[in-house]
Amino acid sequence: MMRFHTNTIYPRLSHQRGFSIVELMIAVVILAILISVAVPGYTSFIANSQIRTTAESITNGISTTRAEAVKRNAQIRFTLNNDTSWQIGCVIVVVGVCPAIIQAKAAKEGANGTVSLIITGANNLIFTSLGTVLNTPGQLGAVEVDSTTIPATDSKELRVVVNGSSVKMCDPSVIAADDPRRCI
Repeated sequence: MMRFHTNTIYPRLSHQRGFSIVELMIAVVILAILISVAVPGYTSFIANSQIRTTAESITNGISTTRAEAVKRNAQIRFTLNNDTSWQIGCVIVVVGVCPAIIQAKAAKEGANGTVSLIITGANNLIFTSLGTVLNTPGQLGAVEVDSTTIPATDSKELRVVVNGSSVKMCDPSVIAADDPRRCI
């Protein structure tokens, strides 16, 4: 009768597999520390991205208004609301040619409730068929875009400025005269 040695058929494992509870707890503590360090920076990053997105949306809306005025050979109005929504439409509505609303951006697109606007002048702007701003007092001159969710020291506020027929997005915190981001 032949006998097999149990260790040759089922050798015992000489090394341990998996994690011990101590190693797992150390990994969880390290992960918690990394998350607690990253979250405040991430919150500021998201809020500043919402500021930039809103400012770019307003800039693009104004530029689109100017282009529509030239394209349609009509006076086109850009209207900005305090909730960051805006719309573009004809001043004189002609059915089939120039509608009351050409394009609109809803407030729910982007940073609804987390971005504040300070509007200089009225909340609308009218472009003529030549692509110039209609010479009417009190039209939209500038828009300050800031966050309501982070401290002012962490916020990267932006300003949209309408000057004649041009629109520019700038940073009011930049003071260097040769920096193109500076507001004039």
